Amino acid sequence: MIFPSIEWFEALGAEMVADVDTHRRIGEIETSCVFSVLDAPGGDFNVRLNFEELALTGIEQMAEDFDPESVDFVLEADFIDWQEMIDHIAENGRPDREHSLNYLSLPGTPFRCWSPDPLGRDMFFRFNQSLQVFVDASARLETTYPVSV
Repeated sequence: MIFPSIEWFEALGAEMVADVDTHRRIGEIETSCVFSVLDAPGGDFNVRLNFEELALTGIEQMAEDFDPESVDFVLEADFIDWQEMIDHIAENGRPDREHSLNYLSLPGTPFRCWSPDPLGRDMFFRFNQSLQVFVDASARLETTYPVSV
């Protein structure tokens, strides 16, 4: 699976269904967000993810000028920072503290979580553990990366 791509995120969605018991223990997730991969080979990559209950119910690649008010929050970072997190998860099966979405989204760290609506941004923190388990499923994928152009 190539990161970033729609197929990569679809594979995470399939893993979410396959591991529904883990997600059930953590709790339902009801949010719509954009994961932005900045400076990726080939340009910025923005993907809208819609989560309902215990599943990823929608995936859509978004233009660079997407409307941030159409989602609860945006989680963005440079390609190299996404790659470091994904590689760490692949090597260890899960992130350590410094490679978790929660830690990486703190002020002064490489990821930025933002929203024009403070309540929308709160959805990231409300569903953080579910989002982390969603991304942790990448450990079960054979992830490759595009070659820089």
